[in-house]
Amino acid sequence: MTDPIGSARKKYRKRVEEAKKKAIGQLRYIELGTLKRGEVIKLRIPIVHLPHIKYGPWTPGIGSGTGKEGDKVFPAGEGGAGRKSGRGATEAIYEDITVKDLVNWMRSELELEIIKPAKRKKEVDKIIYPAISKRGSESLLDLDETLYAMVDRQIVSGEFKSGDSLKIKIDEEDLRYRFPKVKYRPYKDALVIYIRDVSESVTHADLEASYILTFLIDTWLREFYPKVERVYIAHNDFAWEEMEENYYRLKSGGGTSYGPAYDILDAMMNGRDYERKTQVKRKIDKGDVDIYVVQMTDGENWDHEGALVRLRKLMPDLMRLCYLETHFYEEQDTKYLTALKNVYASEVKEGKVRLCTIDRRDDLWKAMKEFFGKR
Repeated sequence: MTDPIGSARKKYRKRVEEAKKKAIGQLRYIELGTLKRGEVIKLRIPIVHLPHIKYGPWTPGIGSGTGKEGDKVFPAGEGGAGRKSGRGATEAIYEDITVKDLVNWMRSELELEIIKPAKRKKEVDKIIYPAISKRGSESLLDLDETLYAMVDRQIVSGEFKSGDSLKIKIDEEDLRYRFPKVKYRPYKDALVIYIRDVSESVTHADLEASYILTFLIDTWLREFYPKVERVYIAHNDFAWEEMEENYYRLKSGGGTSYGPAYDILDAMMNGRDYERKTQVKRKIDKGDVDIYVVQMTDGENWDHEGALVRLRKLMPDLMRLCYLETHFYEEQDTKYLTALKNVYASEVKEGKVRLCTIDRRDDLWKAMKEFFGKR
């Protein structure tokens, strides 16, 4: 026996999911900011009517139930009745688009890669005691298990019988100890270094696009790492570590130099002091985290030779370098981007270095596919 209503429901849900996928792919960076704030985006989807019996004045054979012969089933003026327009709800529903929908869409539509975190060194996560042993240190003596063993021994040997008072007499063979088991933390956490150009040539559109890209990258990495920590470095002629809340309020000004930003990252890795607007100096444990560097800029770097030398020093400790140039007002690649393609040709081929240019604010999907797409 067929189930037309169940079949229609499946078709309806399929249509809803297809509409959500299409809507996510058309989201603009402003709308993505809504998800970034922890809100949901409402998606309007036309209603698909399920098979049902419909009665109307034009349908013959109506006359069952209470009422007199000739009474109208749907009196004029009620919503949805008759051939004339009536009053009623709009024939559409609203579905929520959440961060989880966004992740699923990026996985399927952008075909992003499944990231495998690097293995952590033998680092103790916690110690558990899943078993009991007859041998062990005095500090691990389990009194409850010892008493149970004593009672069992007295029953088996006949020392304790029903109705007798229990005598506490612990022999050496009754002693029971907790047997420890060490659990190690299996995978590294992720540390994302966001380097943002805030020089004079950077526009508000450049800043907005880069800030939404940080949200997309954070969202994707959280699917694979137990913890994702973020560091924010801003630079013009100079560079400094910025607090997250201020990073999204930065104004542009000054020249463009990448070298100082790389120097700060090197200082973090080696325990040196550096320019910062945070209260605590950061020390990066290179063996404990996978380090991602996401650099976003709009223009030419005047000291690109010096910057390349500094970057070469950092490269062995990086999991990935993602470099983005926004060409909203200039179509030609900068000398620095060209130099990266040449100097790191092998790293680009293997996927450790990812380079991308975008010419529209709403082309952030292209950047995500380039930075984390399958190779």
